[in-house]
Amino acid sequence: MPVLMLGTACSSSGGEEKKPSGTPLARACGGIFDQRMVKESRHSDVRVVEHMGYADVADKLADPTVDRDYSDQRICFFTAAANKVDELLSLTVQWDSVPPDGGRSVAYMPVGRIARDGQLDVLCRHPRGEKKANPPHFETLAFTIDQSLSIDKSLGLSLNSRARLLISAAKKVTAHMDCANSVTFPDPEEVAPR
Repeated sequence: MPVLMLGTACSSSGGEEKKPSGTPLARACGGIFDQRMVKESRHSDVRVVEHMGYADVADKLADPTVDRDYSDQRICFFTAAANKVDELLSLTVQWDSVPPDGGRSVAYMPVGRIARDGQLDVLCRHPRGEKKANPPHFETLAFTIDQSLSIDKSLGLSLNSRARLLISAAKKVTAHMDCANSVTFPDPEEVAPR
C-alpha cells in the first residue's frame, strides 16, 4: 500500500526556512542567454514564470487547425528572483501578415511593429507540408521581446544582445517548423552593431 508522507524542511541555522534562489540567467529560456548577455544584464538570477519548450511552440504554431490571427505563443517570461512581481522580460512569437522587407527571409527591427524592445520577422511558408495558411496571408513568424519599462527593473540588454536573443530563439523554433522556404538568419553584428 503506497504511503503519502508530508513534512517540512528547515535549515540547520536556527530553524529558519531557506528561501529558494532564482535560476541563473544563463539557464533561463532554455539556455539562450550567452555569456556576453549575462555580463551585460543587471540581473544574474531570475525567476522563470513560464518557459515553453521550443518544439512545443513550433507544434502549436504549425497546427493547421489554429487560426493564425490568434496564434500568440509565449516562449519565455521571467521576473527578478528577489521580486516576483516585476516582469523583466517576455519573449513571444506569433504569426503575422507582414513579410520581411526586401524579399529577405528574416528581418530584424530594434523597435518592432508589435514589440517595443525588438522584433525578428521570419518568413516560414507551408510549415510541415501545410497546403494553405489560415488565414492565407499569414506566413511570417514575428518573434518579439519586451523588457520592463522601468530602468531599475529592466535587464538592460543592448540592441545587439536583444538581436542575438531573438535570433537564437527563432533558430530553435524554426528548426522544428520545416518551412518550405530557406531561412537565412542575419549576423547580429550587422543588424545591431555593438
